[in-house]
Amino acid sequence: MCSHLALLHALSIIGLVGAFIGGGLHEGRLASHLQQKHPEVWADLRHRKIMFVEGDMQTAAMQRYLWRGEHKNLQDAKLNSMVFTGWLWAALFLGSAVTLIFVQDRVSTATYRACLGLL
Repeated sequence: MCSHLALLHALSIIGLVGAFIGGGLHEGRLASHLQQKHPEVWADLRHRKIMFVEGDMQTAAMQRYLWRGEHKNLQDAKLNSMVFTGWLWAALFLGSAVTLIFVQDRVSTATYRACLGLL
């Protein structure tokens, strides 16, 4: 018989990978929306300084801008909806990671073989 922990383990891995990929794609759409609909804000984000961040400073500035809730001043319903969806992706990622941490040591290869009917 298949263990509930094995199913939870498999679902947490799927959730973690899915949230990582989906969240990354969603972030790109969010940046594109902000760039197209609010070019003045996007240009302002280019000039903000973020300490200890290497790489794309504008994306890091966008994340901080959204984290602080400054986007609410734009009164863009679609942007607010996209930010909420981003929070859901982050919650799925963190929830899957925490579940994986707690279940990882309790599931063995033998458990998965039993689930697949290989024993």
